[in-house]
Amino acid sequence: MRDLQQAETHIVVVAKQGVPNLSPILDCSMNVKKVILIFSDFFNKEASWLESVYIRYGLKVEKWQISDVFDYSGLISELKPKFISLLKQEKIKPAVSLTIGTKPLGFVLLDLARELDLIAYYLQIDDSLSLINPVSNKRFSLGEKSKIQDVLQVHGFLVEDEISGALKKNIVTLLKGISDKVATFYNDFTTMASLAKSSHSPSFISNRVNKSDKGLQLLLELYVESGLISYTSSNKSRLNFKNEKIKFFVKGGWLEMLIHWHLKEIMREDSRLQDCRMGIKLRNQSTDVVNEIDNLALYNNNLFVIECKTGRGQGTAVNAIYKLETIMGELGGQLAKGLLVSLKPVSEYDFKRAKQYNIEILEMTRVNDLREFLKTWLSSKLSF
Repeated sequence: MRDLQQAETHIVVVAKQGVPNLSPILDCSMNVKKVILIFSDFFNKEASWLESVYIRYGLKVEKWQISDVFDYSGLISELKPKFISLLKQEKIKPAVSLTIGTKPLGFVLLDLARELDLIAYYLQIDDSLSLINPVSNKRFSLGEKSKIQDVLQVHGFLVEDEISGALKKNIVTLLKGISDKVATFYNDFTTMASLAKSSHSPSFISNRVNKSDKGLQLLLELYVESGLISYTSSNKSRLNFKNEKIKFFVKGGWLEMLIHWHLKEIMREDSRLQDCRMGIKLRNQSTDVVNEIDNLALYNNNLFVIECKTGRGQGTAVNAIYKLETIMGELGGQLAKGLLVSLKPVSEYDFKRAKQYNIEILEMTRVNDLREFLKTWLSSKLSF
C-alpha cells in the first residue's frame, strides 16, 4: 500500500456517481497532487463538477476526453499513448482507480496498469481500498475527510441557503426537555403548531388552550422557560411568539433541529460521522430546480438524507417519500440513504412504498431513544 499512498497522480473515471472519486483522493494519508479525469462527452458536466471540488482542495486537474467507452480497441488506441507520455513525465508511479466506469473501460485500464506496471485500486463498499495491481489481500482503510459540500458539488448542487451556526443554549435546553417526551406531547405539538400557523401577528388571544390539558400546559412551560414565547393564562389565553423564526420552530422546525442536535452529539463520539447540516436549500445546476432538505449527514463517506414531517393531511408521507427518492437519486443513487421522520403514524402502504426506495421510516411516537436509533441507522447503512 506504500506505493499507493506515495502516488502523486491519480487517474479516475467520471460517471454519474461522483462520491467514489472523492474519498481516495482526499484521504489525509494520501499524497495526491494531481488528478486526471477520463470521461466521455456524455459526462462533460460531471467532469466539470468533480474538477471544481479537486481545485478547491488545491489539486491540479488534467482532462482526458475519450470517444467511446464501450470500444475496447478504440480505448486502447486512445489511452495507451497518453499513459506512456504520462510515465515519461512522472517520477512516481501513478495510481488508477477501477471503481467506476463501463466494463470495457475497466478492462482497458486494468490491462494498461498491468502492462505498464501502474498501481490499480478499487474502492470497496466499506470505504476501504483494495489493490488490484499489484494484487494484495490487504485492504487500506480510508479516513473521513470529505464534507457534505464536496458530495453536493460533485453532483452539481449549489447551496442557496441553510440554517447554520451553533444552536443557542436555550434551544438546546428545550430540545433536551422534549427529546424523550415526544410521544407524551404528540397531540400538544400539533396544537401548538396549529396555534402558530393561525396567528397573524406575534401576539394574539386564543381560546384553544385547555388549562386542564396537562401535556399542553407542560409543553407551554418549556417554551416559556426557553424564552421562545410568553404566555398569559386567563379566560382567554394570550400567546406571544417573539418572531417568525420562533413561529417556524413551533410549527415543526423543532423536529429537524432535534435531529440536528442529536447528530451533532453523535459527532462528538463517532468520528465516522464527518458532517451534518440542517435546513438546506439546494439548486440543481442542471435543472435550476430548488429543493429544501431538512437534514443531511455524511457518515463514513455515505450521504444520509433526512426529511421531517409533523403535519396532518392525506399524502403527507407519500409526498415526502417521493421527494426523498428523487433527491437520493440526484445525490448518488445507492450511495445516498433516506430517512423519513414522522410525528404522525404512517400507513402500512407508505412503509412498503418507502422500502422499495431504500428509505426507512421512523414514527416518533414509537421510539424511546432517538439518538440510539440514529446511531444504529447510520452504522447499518454502510454500502454502495
